[in-house]
Parts: sequence; C-alpha cells; structure tokens
Amino acid sequence: MKKLIWLAVAAVFAGLTSLAQPVRADGVTYSVMPQLPNNQIDRSAGYYDLLVKPGTTQTLRMTITNQDTATQRYRVSPNRAVTNANGVIDYSRHGSPASADLAVNIEQLFSAPQTVTIPAGGSQTVRVKLTVPKQRFTGVVLGGLYVTQVAEADAKAKQGVGFTNRFAYATAVQLQMSRKAVEPQLTLTKVQPASKQQTPPLTATLANIKPAVVHDLSVTAKLTRQGASKPALTASRTQLSMAPNSTLAFALGQPGQRLKAGRYTLTLTAKTDTTTWRFTKRLTLKGTTAVSSKTKPTARRSVWWLVFSGALVAVGAVAVGWMRRRSSRHRH
Repeated sequence: MKKLIWLAVAAVFAGLTSLAQPVRADGVTYSVMPQLPNNQIDRSAGYYDLLVKPGTTQTLRMTITNQDTATQRYRVSPNRAVTNANGVIDYSRHGSPASADLAVNIEQLFSAPQTVTIPAGGSQTVRVKLTVPKQRFTGVVLGGLYVTQVAEADAKAKQGVGFTNRFAYATAVQLQMSRKAVEPQLTLTKVQPASKQQTPPLTATLANIKPAVVHDLSVTAKLTRQGASKPALTASRTQLSMAPNSTLAFALGQPGQRLKAGRYTLTLTAKTDTTTWRFTKRLTLKGTTAVSSKTKPTARRSVWWLVFSGALVAVGAVAVGWMRRRSSRHRH
C-alpha cells in the first residue's frame, strides 16, 4: 500500500500583514516565483495583490524552476482561501464547500488546475487565466495558486512498501475592486459535542461572514455546568487568522476527554486590535452525545470482573477434570 507523506508545505504567504519567505526543507528541489502584473497594489509584496475592474480578464504568470537532476511534474491549482482548525489561512484545498454568505468564489474565476512537466534544471512560466465578475463586489476575494510536485512512488512501492514525498508552495491571490476596507464580522454559528472518542469534547464554530481577512485574533472560551462554580472546559488561543467568509472550528478540551450529560453555558470572547465579539450559548448535553469521564474506571472494573470470573471458571474446570480423572482411577 502506498503511503503519502507531506514532508513540507512551503508557504510564500502567511497572513496579509506580512510576507512569509519560502520555507525550504531538505529535499525540496524546486522554487516558485510570481510575476506581479501592472495592477498590483503593493509592489513589495510577494503575492498577487490586485486591483481589478468588473468584466475584465487577465493572465497571472508564475515561474517554476526545477532544481532537480531529473524531469519533474508540477500541479498548479487555484484554490479558495479557507480557515483550518489551527486558525491559519489555508490555500491547499480545492473545491471545499463554500459558505452561503460567500458572494464570489475565486475558484470559479480561474482556469482549471493544470499539470506542467519541466526538465531537470529548467524553468517554465505557468499562465493562469483570471476572469473578473461583471458585477461589482465589495471587500476582498482571497485565494491562492497552490503548487505541488507530483512525485512518483518509490520503486519499493510495488512490493507494498513505498513513500511519495510531496512539497507545496502557496502564493496568495487577493482581489479588490476598491481600496475601501470592509470590517470583518464574527458570529457563533454552532456548538457541537464530540461524536468520536479521539476528538476534543466540544467544538464552537465561529464564522467570519464578511469579505474581509481577520488578523491577530484571540479567542477565549469556557463551558460551565449549571450550578457549578468552576468551568468544565476552558480554552484560550491567540494570533489566529480567518479568511473572508470562512469558519473556524474552535475546540475546547483535550482529545478523549468527555463531559457529563446536563445543562451548560458556553461563554466565548473573540477579540482583535479593534473589535471585540462576545457570545453566550446555552446547551443541553444528553447521555447519547456526552459520556462522563467516570465511565472509564467503571469500564476497567467491569473488565477486571470479567477476568476474575474467567479465572474462576478456568480453575473450576481444572478442578472438575482432576476430580473426574481421580474418580476414573478409583473405578479401574
């Protein structure tokens, strides 16, 4: 069976407030360089920061250089920006479900993903067509050109043991029709208990419902059982980011930790340098969805009783067998 191992993801862009340099890991044998067009807003940026007009088309160009000693293939995929569970803007997913409040899906503005073949030591300019919507939009539309090396599996894979090493570069693409900023707006859309044992016991879903990037977000939350003086769960994280019109699954507690059934109140505060959002949510956890952490010792006791009972049965069987053999010898 082939195993797919992501050894490195080298991001050319990490947040719109600062430019992240490409992270070069051992074994990375290619580089990606965007060619910034004339409608670039910030010429010092290492990503596409474009001021666009309704109904126009343009071609974005980037140069991929193969620094390997063999011919390699590279896949270039235009992806919409999403927010992953770590509170990081993620450009690695293509075709992710879009939120209902997303006015413009950047994946629909680009030409289809493509794969290019570049000889050893060679470079190639990759062209991606961008078609701007005819209708004006506000705020920012954010995505990225995600480049991965299409590596062949190791020869040992034919014997069932093989690894495919893949590296990636993400170059952000930000589109604006106006320099007027739109302020982000967060809502608490869902609070959901865990359905699996190896996941945190509770997840609160925050949604950024505006076409704006959220920077330097801090989130603190606590879940308190009705009548209790101390919270059952707490969580606090800082320096988070959110893509426009995306959601963040904010986890409370540790994987495998469980809650007693009952009534709870969740209080959550999300804060940036300029805005604070406060949310309160009352919820009832039922026994079918929340298992008390005290059930594990009970389960262990049950197991030991089974072991003890089994031992008694085994000893009894040996004793009965010995008595039968002894009785048989007496009869003969």
